[in-house]
Amino acid sequence: AAEAGEAAESAAMAAEDDMADEASGPFADIDLDASITTAVPTDAGGTDQHRSGSHLNYISHASVYASGVETHPDTNAVIPHMVAPEFVDDVTMVADVRPAPFHDGSILSAEDLVFTYERAGNLAEYHQGGETSDHAAGWTSSRAQYGSQNWVRSEARDDRTWVVELTEPNATFLGVIVGESPTSLSIVSKAYTERVGDAVMDREPMGTGPYRFVSHGEDTDFVFTRHDDHLNPLDHPINVSHVPFHKDLTVLVRPEVLSQIAGLEAGELDLLYELSTKDVEGLVDDPDFVIHYEGDRAHLLYWNLNNPVMEDGSPNPFLDIRVREAANISLNRQAIIDNLGALPGNPLFTGPTAFGYPSPEQIEAAGLNFPYDPERGRELMAEAGYADGFDTTLHTVLGVWGGLPATLALVVQQDLAAIGIRLTIKEYTAAQYFSDAGARQRPNAPGIWMFGSAFHPDIQSVVNCCIVPEGTYTISLPSDDIVALARAQAKELDSQKRGEMVSQLFLDHAKGHYHGFLVSVRKAQVTRSDIRWPAGAVQSRNWNHLYAAQKLRA
Repeated sequence: AAEAGEAAESAAMAAEDDMADEASGPFADIDLDASITTAVPTDAGGTDQHRSGSHLNYISHASVYASGVETHPDTNAVIPHMVAPEFVDDVTMVADVRPAPFHDGSILSAEDLVFTYERAGNLAEYHQGGETSDHAAGWTSSRAQYGSQNWVRSEARDDRTWVVELTEPNATFLGVIVGESPTSLSIVSKAYTERVGDAVMDREPMGTGPYRFVSHGEDTDFVFTRHDDHLNPLDHPINVSHVPFHKDLTVLVRPEVLSQIAGLEAGELDLLYELSTKDVEGLVDDPDFVIHYEGDRAHLLYWNLNNPVMEDGSPNPFLDIRVREAANISLNRQAIIDNLGALPGNPLFTGPTAFGYPSPEQIEAAGLNFPYDPERGRELMAEAGYADGFDTTLHTVLGVWGGLPATLALVVQQDLAAIGIRLTIKEYTAAQYFSDAGARQRPNAPGIWMFGSAFHPDIQSVVNCCIVPEGTYTISLPSDDIVALARAQAKELDSQKRGEMVSQLFLDHAKGHYHGFLVSVRKAQVTRSDIRWPAGAVQSRNWNHLYAAQKLRA
């Protein structure tokens, strides 16, 4: 440990000399010694991304950790990062493991990859799959769907070679399981994890990401400093994880958007992200600020179809497609679009950036541009035997996605009341809503659950979580035919054929009204005018890409 520390200190000193050279070279207009300060609305708990209940602290996970592969910022194509994978046949991947330095000076090896996926799969021996964890609140994996318990084998052939054999072909393995971002699955050090245990992992994270962890004040702040020895140097030619363009990163916890904006205007904060378009309206014409917009996520309603009965013991109305259709055509999406600056039209089960998303012509031909027609909605309710309507619960989450779920819940409550669906809103914190315990309880809680699906380059993470029966958040289970199609597309290695299958999956799922399709929203990022924050054509400016933020010299 002492040797590793000395190595890290020597590397840091050498890096400081390199920074001095860079400051007079290609980055002369950037203050490489600057501090960047931003804010997040919530502190979602601990810093162990693998642990259920701590996995939502995206700002920490994305700063400290890194993923096996990245996605190209202009094309979303999977590109090597810490591993350079190659499938030697339909089910066997052999990956070259690059010598990425951990923050303690040790070097990533294939054993760390094997260990990471064992830990995600509740298989790690050091804590008996979590059963003997030293964490006071217990330990259960938040990413079991990514774990190696799902594979035939995962082994280190040597320090630099990781071999995985799957049970069947998987077209999405590299981009989803190996991970396009550290918030998918963070690669951890086996030696560090086994040495310090789960309790320390959840308060002192250590990875290979762009920042070293400094401190975390609960519900107050996160502090990080540059990892000068990152695998990708400052002048890495592609805008993916690399040595940051600033020395320190401070993230304040500010629940109120008005407080965040005030901090930006006062010069306390340098940049903000995950804002609604309404949040930044007052800054649009101000030369002291730069605003960027992009598509964010599809906001959806998940009917609980697991329960044959409702809270009062009566049959579950949502099992009747006519009730689901009635609800979908009684949502006044245009009013939401007008008031919130949302994107036109209604989404499908995730956003339009996904590979295989149907064309507007396909969606129109399938009749999936749902009209606003509450009169027809009332007719469908009557046909289904619910002319007098029914009472149930609308479950929603606080403190995420710019606070939009709470706003949308009120809109949904009002719109569905017009056709007799009377909703009582029940609110949860993010830690409750997305915890392992919350996921286990959800199938037994009737009603409607609000979810948001981020715009993904591939649908598989959504399929894994929310479409197939074993999905953590699958409560609106579709028909057997749709589940079969969802499984089949993941195995199709021919890109064109898979794209056609994905399009059909989107259309068939929407025709069954298995979700309530609300709106897709735009999000805004705003920086002070002395901050440059470059991004690729399909790259989001968020917690995953803070390393690219540049404070310009006066």
